[in-house]
Amino acid sequence: MNYTEFNAEKSLFEQEFGEMVKQAAKSGGVTIAEHNRALLERAKTLFELHYISQDIYELLCRACAYHDLGKANPRMQERLKCSELKFDPDLEIPHNVLSMYLMPKDASPEYDILLFAVGFHHDYGDVFRLLEDPEKQSLAKELLKEWECAKHPGRKAIKKIQSYITQPETKNKMILVKGLLHKCDYAASGETEIEYQNDFLMRKTTRFFEEKGFSLNEMQRFCLQRQDENIMVVGQTGMGKTEAALLWIGDHKGFVFLPVRTAINKMYDRIRNEIIVDESADGIEKQLGLLHSDAVSRLLEQQERNEQRKENVKGALYQEMDVIAYHDRSKQLAMPLTISTVDQLFDFIFQYQTYELKLATLSYSKIVIDEIQMYGADLLADLIFGLKMIRDLGGRIAITTATLAPFVKELMEEVVGEFAYGVFCEREQIRHRIKIIPEMMDAEAITEKFWGCLSAKDTKTPSGKILVICNTIQKAQWMYDELREQIGEERDRVHLLHSRFIRRDRTMKENEICECGATEHEETVIWISTSLVEASLDIDFDYLFTELQDIPSLLQRMGRVNRKGRKAVDDYNCFIYTEIEDKYLERPYVPGREQQRERTTFIDRDIFELSKLALEETLNPEKEGFLSEGRKMEMMEKYFTTERLVNTNYMRKCRKQMEKLNDIVLYELDRKDIRIREDIFTKDVIPLPVYESCQQEIEDSAKKIRSSNTAMLEKIKERSRIMQYTVPVQSYMVQEYEKAVRKGLSAEYCRPVQIGTYEKINVIDCDYDNRMGFRAKKFVKVEDPIFV
Repeated sequence: MNYTEFNAEKSLFEQEFGEMVKQAAKSGGVTIAEHNRALLERAKTLFELHYISQDIYELLCRACAYHDLGKANPRMQERLKCSELKFDPDLEIPHNVLSMYLMPKDASPEYDILLFAVGFHHDYGDVFRLLEDPEKQSLAKELLKEWECAKHPGRKAIKKIQSYITQPETKNKMILVKGLLHKCDYAASGETEIEYQNDFLMRKTTRFFEEKGFSLNEMQRFCLQRQDENIMVVGQTGMGKTEAALLWIGDHKGFVFLPVRTAINKMYDRIRNEIIVDESADGIEKQLGLLHSDAVSRLLEQQERNEQRKENVKGALYQEMDVIAYHDRSKQLAMPLTISTVDQLFDFIFQYQTYELKLATLSYSKIVIDEIQMYGADLLADLIFGLKMIRDLGGRIAITTATLAPFVKELMEEVVGEFAYGVFCEREQIRHRIKIIPEMMDAEAITEKFWGCLSAKDTKTPSGKILVICNTIQKAQWMYDELREQIGEERDRVHLLHSRFIRRDRTMKENEICECGATEHEETVIWISTSLVEASLDIDFDYLFTELQDIPSLLQRMGRVNRKGRKAVDDYNCFIYTEIEDKYLERPYVPGREQQRERTTFIDRDIFELSKLALEETLNPEKEGFLSEGRKMEMMEKYFTTERLVNTNYMRKCRKQMEKLNDIVLYELDRKDIRIREDIFTKDVIPLPVYESCQQEIEDSAKKIRSSNTAMLEKIKERSRIMQYTVPVQSYMVQEYEKAVRKGLSAEYCRPVQIGTYEKINVIDCDYDNRMGFRAKKFVKVEDPIFV
């Protein structure tokens, strides 16, 4: 087609465009023109906030204008008038495909970018097949016969789209325009704001420092001075990494990602109550978002607490919020600052249809990844791969952590690119004196320390808060029993926290350990836990007894003792047991041999042995167990290099996952089948003892949820109440229970709680109490009774 023909076609389109957009876009009578204006207003917002460039803005405006033109066909218009009519694939073609027929052609690459964005803006049908099928081409011609400008985009255009999506220089534009079109379309259809401006965070963070009488430390100045750079920041516990991250984000759109929900909730509460401090309708609801799988329940709980006190921590009058609308703004990624788990956004790496919306949003955002050392090999690979995609589109990244292994830093730089790097600690400060115990952990030394603290309390009034961290829940439960038995009459001073308590009990225990773990709180007490406390809870104990897992996790555990560095270290305050059960260690990696993971193994044997070596060589006898902050950093830098870890299972799994992600075919995966969390093998269940004691409340709530007379908000509240009685357990435990029931073993059958048409919660036969938590039963064959 020559230039004259292009101009003629464009002129014909312009003549007919005005009539097309008068037709309906929605069943409520909204016209295509009205809907387009709503999209264009939201596109303008993105441009005025400086989130997108001039050329992307212009392309986005054209995509907004074209995206729904395919609705201007008689069959679609008839359906919009009559809700009883459904889409008939024999009589219709999806409107996103028909819109491709109506777009004005030109010879520029921008035409093909727009064609892709418009044609794929809905996941309706196989677009390329519908364009190539002769019968569908004839049907399209019939449906669009009213419009002389309607014309098949051509095989050449289809091939160009397929080619451009693989070429970096055109692929990025295609992702941005399509993703932003999705974002504008969803916001316009929902009649919501596309973005809320961040014009407050720098001012409020600065105010926080002024009110507290704090001045910026070296790490915080580093972040503030590099707001336009990608940064990696390693800072010792207690240096204010949260505040540093907020200073780096400044008055820009930001996301902060943490590894566990507990940590997210704590950070959300802290930023909300200490930094943003604004419960008005134009305050917190349009400034700070919360995103994780249980966020609505968390927000409802917080609202109920606020309703009870009616004032927030600063004394400002509390305004009741619409929790559902508030959470929807977070889910729509419209909030200026959002605290989230990785699984909520990073699933875009699987390139399902519409993945571009999340990626395009992150492309103009600042991304903070906190405590990256907490992620396993697969999740680390997912994270790094996603960060590369974000950076390629213009997003900026900050890694903030207390411990960063050199191999992680080098892998990040290899895949994602260069970062400004800073390590900050008081190198000579000594907060920990360590005693290595080359044995398996037992209760005797802990009991001895407990009695020593308790007997000294009356004379010297010291604090004797003892934290015991085990690598497994089973070991923690065993240790709890052993310590209570050995301590005897003071057994009520022994407490247990792990992830297999029902939510109600776990929340109570987390609050208790945080209260006990406050630096100024003095008490002789023992808390036993797992890796749960490594990064999620802000606690400050006096003594640590822990099993070794690896050095990064050990440093996190040590950060829960003498956190502020105010306590004397004349005596040992960290006791590390360097022998663990072999069944928890993965077999060594052998190149060329496929390795099947066993159910109980979760610790990389090579990394475990390397960690033992690092401790032994760093804490040689002449050092007397003293470990300064500087030597902690040096230990990480010396032992956890790429060279030392290249042949470990961890690195093998990480590389293998990245290869899988590289091989993904666009739109091949279905979004509903994608899981990015490490806890995909867990399931929420109600323990039978809990169900029996709370059956009335659980079933009453379930009945209200099933009722068509219950309002949506009330259904969410009732579901949240039921979930307070649930505990996450490994899926295999549920399967073993169900198998035992089928085989007629000693497992009591429990009817699931039906909380909706398609959702039910299993009730399983197990042991449970609020001291020990969930314990799986061993089911045995039931012998027939013998009557004499």
